[in-house]
Amino acid sequence: MNNELILGYVGQCVTINCSGTGAYGTITRIVDNWLELEYNGKKKLINIDFITAIETSRKGK
Repeated sequence: MNNELILGYVGQCVTINCSGTGAYGTITRIVDNWLELEYNGKKKLINIDFITAIETSRKGK
């Protein structure tokens, strides 16, 4: 997936599908090939190469 496309989602609450699993939260930043996702004060790093879909969510942080 192209980093330029994902940059449009920074600051938004999203659901991310990647390699058979999913993640939910707010995209806080993108560095190189890594995306930082935050939910309830916890942070998760996801390698962009493994993302299959990103969907915006109506849920809050």
